[in-house]
Amino acid sequence: FVLFFVGFFHFPKVLVSVVLLAKFFCFCFFFLFVDIFSGFEKFKMNNDVDGVKRNVEVMGGEGGEDAADARRRRRKSRWEPVEDSKVEQKELQTRLDTITRTITSGTIPVDEICRPPSPDPVYDAGGKRINTRLDRARDILEEERHRLCERLRQLNPSFRPPPGMRPFRQRAAEKIYIPVKEHPTLNFIGLILGPRGHTQKRLEKEYDCRVAIRGKGSVKDGRHRGPPAPDDNDDLHVVVSAEGSDAKERIKACLEKVRELITPMDDDKNAHKQAQLRELAALNGSLRD
Repeated sequence: FVLFFVGFFHFPKVLVSVVLLAKFFCFCFFFLFVDIFSGFEKFKMNNDVDGVKRNVEVMGGEGGEDAADARRRRRKSRWEPVEDSKVEQKELQTRLDTITRTITSGTIPVDEICRPPSPDPVYDAGGKRINTRLDRARDILEEERHRLCERLRQLNPSFRPPPGMRPFRQRAAEKIYIPVKEHPTLNFIGLILGPRGHTQKRLEKEYDCRVAIRGKGSVKDGRHRGPPAPDDNDDLHVVVSAEGSDAKERIKACLEKVRELITPMDDDKNAHKQAQLRELAALNGSLRD
C-alpha cells in the first residue's frame, strides 16, 4: 500500500501501472505460499492419524484388532504356498464324491473292477450267492470309501461321512468238504448239527458266523430247502460265512472246530458223539445218572 500511494502521488502515470502490477503479483505469491503451507500441514496431520491407526491395529487395543486378526483379514494370494494336508484333503474328498455318486447311481463299472478269473461261487445259509461280480465290485468300492473317510477324519476331525453311508461290513465265506465217500457209514451231518441243531447253534454263537451244510445229501428226500442253488449238485460240504473286518479269522477258527468235530473215529472213542447222546437224552427226559 505504501508503494501504491507513493507511486500515485510522486511518479508518472506509467510507473503507477507498474507498481500496481507488482502489487498484484505480490498478493498472488503470498496467497499461494499460504495455501501450500496449509496443505502440507494437513497432509502431515493425516499421515500421523493413519500411523496411529496402523499401530492400534497391529498392537491391538480399543477400536482395533490384534496382529492375528489383521493377518487373517489380509487377502490371500494364489501364489502363496498351500499346505500339503489341504491338498491331500481336497484330492481325497474329490475321490470320495466320485465313488459315492457311482454307488448311489447304480452305475458300477463291474468289468473294470472285477477282472477274470472269478472265484468259485459262495452261498450263504439261505442259498443266496454272496460273491457275484456286482457284489464283489460294490464291496471293493465300499472298502475304498471307508478308507477315504478314515483318512479324511484324521485330517479334519469335524469331517462327516456322506449321508446314507452304512458301516462297512466285509463279507467272507469258505467251505470244506465232508469225507462221506471215504466213510459212508458215519453220520457227519448229525455230528455238525447235534440234537435239535444245538451244536450248530453253539458254533454260530461262539464264532459269530453262519454254518450251513450244502451239497448232495444235505436235504432229506421229499423236503425242500428253498430255491435250487448251483451247489446242490456239489459234493457234501460245510459253508461257513461271516461279516466284519475279522470275518476271515473267525471263519478260520470255526472251520478248525468243524474239522475236529467230523474227524472219523469210532463212536465209543468219540467224546463229542457221547456228549451229544447225553444231551439228547436230557432233552428227551431219559437221562440216567
